[in-house]
Amino acid sequence: MNTQQTQLRIDASIKKKFQKACRDRGSTMTAEIVRFMERFIKQQCEERKVIKQLEVLDIQRRTGLVKDHRGTWMTRDEYQGYKQNEFWLNEL
Repeated sequence: MNTQQTQLRIDASIKKKFQKACRDRGSTMTAEIVRFMERFIKQQCEERKVIKQLEVLDIQRRTGLVKDHRGTWMTRDEYQGYKQNEFWLNEL
């Protein structure tokens, strides 16, 4: 793993409490900060996915259009026809 030293400005009392909590847990401050950062990044990615899904649902609700797996917008009837054709093609 390629690491780089990073400096953070943290209030001394918080740092002491964090240091003790890490020591009590048998971990290092670096390991815990990395874990916090990884969890934050994962949450942000999941949030963006949820927001994108909500945007799609909003468009579907307002317009009645459906988005297929390719990202193409079509009417519900077109989508049903597409799904039926796709099913029959997979059966061949």
